[in-house]
Amino acid sequence: WGPENSKVQVMIFSGTRNSPERKLISQIKKLKDKYTNLYVGFRPVYSGEDPFQNLSFFMNFCVWQQYPEQYWDYLEKSVGDHKEDMEKELYKVAQSLNMNVEPLKKCVIDQTYKEAVDYHRKYAHYLGIESGPVVFISGEVLHGAVTLDKIEKVLYRQLEVPSAAIWR
Repeated sequence: WGPENSKVQVMIFSGTRNSPERKLISQIKKLKDKYTNLYVGFRPVYSGEDPFQNLSFFMNFCVWQQYPEQYWDYLEKSVGDHKEDMEKELYKVAQSLNMNVEPLKKCVIDQTYKEAVDYHRKYAHYLGIESGPVVFISGEVLHGAVTLDKIEKVLYRQLEVPSAAIWR
């Protein structure tokens, strides 16, 4: 979300299937209303061989392209453990957000954004990111289970907020 030409850009490289990733997505979503002057993006980190991760990331890209305003709500609700019925669960989440599921199914089946998914996966690998989450905030790198407080401290520095404001 946010303008792509923002002074401060947050890029999250992560999977969507484990506890630190779930927590991070929930925390990042809290920033949306508070910081309207930054750009936040999400990029996949996974080997490309896990069918659950493949399905998840294709679905993420389809939702991102077809329902950009609902993307972060979808991402927050769709994270979870690998399940045999995961595909049905992902469509249920989309439906609960009033998304038209049929175009999403077609997008996933046709692998409409395969090039984009592969590009972002390879880009993460190129950056040396083999597992997530990793958060880049305008050049600063945060690894692992990052707290909202830590993210906000970096944002304050990047947005040039006087240090006294950090202590709210």
